Amino acid sequence: MAVAKNRSLLVGAVSGILGAAMGAGAVLLVDPARLEADRVGEDADLREAGKAVAEARAERDRALATAEALRRENSTLRERKDRPRTGGAAGGAAPPAPAGAPAPGSSPASGSGPPPVDPGLDLQRSAGVLSRKWVADAVQIRDEAKRSEAIAAVRTALSSGDPLQVLAGLFAVSSMGQVPYDKASMRPLVLAQFEAADPLLRKAAVNGILATSQGPDPANLDLLLRLKDDPSPLVRKELAPAVSWAARGDLTGEAGAVVLRAIQDIEAEAGGAPRKGRGAEFIQQLGGRTYFRRMSPEIEEKVLALARDPETQQSALHFFFQNMEKTPKVVDLLLEIADAGGGNSTSAIRALTYEVPADQAPRVAAFLVKVLESGPSHEIKQVLYGLRNFGTEAELPAMERLAANELLDAGSRRMITDAVESIRRRPAQPRR
Repeated sequence: MAVAKNRSLLVGAVSGILGAAMGAGAVLLVDPARLEADRVGEDADLREAGKAVAEARAERDRALATAEALRRENSTLRERKDRPRTGGAAGGAAPPAPAGAPAPGSSPASGSGPPPVDPGLDLQRSAGVLSRKWVADAVQIRDEAKRSEAIAAVRTALSSGDPLQVLAGLFAVSSMGQVPYDKASMRPLVLAQFEAADPLLRKAAVNGILATSQGPDPANLDLLLRLKDDPSPLVRKELAPAVSWAARGDLTGEAGAVVLRAIQDIEAEAGGAPRKGRGAEFIQQLGGRTYFRRMSPEIEEKVLALARDPETQQSALHFFFQNMEKTPKVVDLLLEIADAGGGNSTSAIRALTYEVPADQAPRVAAFLVKVLESGPSHEIKQVLYGLRNFGTEAELPAMERLAANELLDAGSRRMITDAVESIRRRPAQPRR
């Protein structure tokens, strides 16, 4: 009764404020039936959240029980293996296998029972189910109270000490990066999981650190580097993308060492796989998530190797070379790919229009003019974008001839003319 009364008072106050804002004579109608429906809906949401928690806990308990059964059986098998062989039945009968575990000596693949459950995978799945409700309530923009309750629930989960709750809280924090709330007070709760015994929690905490800062924060890199020597490859591979963004793509120094070690971990895991498999795995795990801009020589060479390999060239150009700062070796390879024609030449040309330093600009700009001279191209806007950025007066005569060439369509000639004027308006550059 008191809750309903308070809600009515609050709605009345809001109605008065909105009425004043709308001007004299404005009326805001409040439907009591709508209020009651909202209350019922909120109660249903709470029941649904409680049900999700119960289901997640049940799944976790089942996974832990299975894992414990398998652990006991492994211990029994190890004991039998280490026991001296005495022959016949003198060694005694083997103890019965735990309920639900495969019989000793049988192959799980050939047994009729279900395969062993991965407790880590099951825990992550359960935590994902639990976190989705909190995230949905935190990101919605209709009900401030619902958002506040969800954020409070995440704080409580992170402080609970329950692995399921903590992991769900870390998942939620990582998905709330765009939500305005007091992130500074959430950060210590995430950072505390850097010391967790379970690598799954440390991995999830890595993703949560960037989400607890208001925009780029130089402190993020120092915090993340605390895990640079983590014993788990799982954590180290997750650390690489986070470190790359905290370092703004500068993969030299300590940040570069973290990314290089992650690459080495990936290569070690795929040690016996064909070359194509290793390359694809490297790209799959780091390509779309890691910010490659400036690289150590060791990382650059690994990326160049992917671009030289016909099997991985297309993906490497897409994921690594657009934002990469173009060193002489990088420019050499991109020019070679672009000159060869074929399906990847367009990607190489596009890569040559970004992040070109002054010492490489002359030969890149000269090449881009040749691309224009080769005839109409759907990449003309991209090529002119590069010339606007680092073309100089050395390119203007050829560009002016193209702008006057009536064999080109009027639209292309107009864009070239605009690029010429843009270069002329820039401060004068030394002649080459």
